[in-house]
Amino acid sequence: MPLIIYDCEFIMPKNYVCYKPVNFSHISNREFFVPGCKSISHRVLILSLACMKRLCISNLNPGEDVLATRKAIENLGVDCLDYENNLRVDPKPYFDFLQNEDSKFIKVDMANSGTSARILMGYFSSISNLTVQMRGDQSLSRRPMKRMELPLNLMGADIELYDRNNKLCLPALIKGCELKGVTYDLPMASAQVKSGILVAALNAKTPTTVTEPYLSRDHTENILKYFGVHIQRIGLQTIVYPYQQKICDEDRYEQVYVPGDASSAAFWCVLGLIIPGSKIVIKNVNGNLFRLKYIGVLQKMGGNITVSKVGTTLGEDLVDIQVESSLLKGVETDSDMASSLMDEYPILSVAAFFASGTTIFKGLKELRVKESDRLTKIKELLNLFGGQCQIKNDDLVIQVTKDNTSKNKVINNVKFDAVHDHRLSMSALILATGLQQEICLTDAEYINTSFPSFLEQFS
Repeated sequence: MPLIIYDCEFIMPKNYVCYKPVNFSHISNREFFVPGCKSISHRVLILSLACMKRLCISNLNPGEDVLATRKAIENLGVDCLDYENNLRVDPKPYFDFLQNEDSKFIKVDMANSGTSARILMGYFSSISNLTVQMRGDQSLSRRPMKRMELPLNLMGADIELYDRNNKLCLPALIKGCELKGVTYDLPMASAQVKSGILVAALNAKTPTTVTEPYLSRDHTENILKYFGVHIQRIGLQTIVYPYQQKICDEDRYEQVYVPGDASSAAFWCVLGLIIPGSKIVIKNVNGNLFRLKYIGVLQKMGGNITVSKVGTTLGEDLVDIQVESSLLKGVETDSDMASSLMDEYPILSVAAFFASGTTIFKGLKELRVKESDRLTKIKELLNLFGGQCQIKNDDLVIQVTKDNTSKNKVINNVKFDAVHDHRLSMSALILATGLQQEICLTDAEYINTSFPSFLEQFS
């Protein structure tokens, strides 16, 4: 079956929408909420399929990224039914297909979701009677996929990627194969790549060991353990054993709750810190320590933030985050923290803009291959508002001096192209609000990929 290439690109003039600053002159005792964790939402859907679990999922992230994952597993034959504000997921129809071993060909569109693409690439590779054409939108189709293809091919997978200017990207043709377990050293710490390998390994003949240069987010490992998969962590190694797919004949759904998205909570945290007199709480947030490392950075900056555990779910802590306005100071972060802060660097940079002194975020090479070149765009955003932001190798340097009065200047006609990046859009709006200045922004609609209620709560 040929690899079908979708590479139509039309360059259109950018349309800017102007946002007047919301008057958050004082936020006292206000509660903020965030949608279900996007990372966990993707994984619980994919792993319900991979582990054959009937689930009734509440608080699933409503964004377009997670919708792409849902549509992909529905294309396989998994039943997904909206039921009283929950989602019922039943993989039994798909399980029946696996049992009769008929061949199946499907097309899936991952839209803007790199998490969906990389983890599902691992799963699709492991199903021997399945062939999948996978595509993404313009942004996703420029993100690197060789890092996913290489370990899967070592396991025996058959993946054909599109060569875009000597960079292997989507679209892809994935032919499922019988896989063997491998021992693989990740060249970079990547939770997405690690997860794709672990999910593929569930159907391998022998155990698989993945070694990271340093630890990355462990949502996949936690959910696999919760679902009863034999998985071990020894130092920087994660070992997963083959899993026998089976499904209970009882018509019973296990109720699971997706905690609030910690990365989304970061925007409210910074808003609360930079607005004088603020005191807010963000409810029911994912308390995974890898996801809350940004709070440690903000606390080191002088942020008055308290985290309180209120429960557990899917092998993860559930927390409330209390934030009070604070005078911030510059900090320096090490490069080994980078993999745990990739999604938060845009909004952490906004906090650094309001801090005194110099902030240095080290080792941000991976920011160049996110939804956009986030590293360059963060520098552009801060400098548009009079900041002093530089890129030195892969480090981001943000300087605020005593005589820097940029935060008190009115800068007119600020236009910022968010290049389809939802986190840049939200960070730009928080920055403009902290300065009480208008901003004209493109692509704010991409906020819907992760946080559809952001603008509503923001008003």
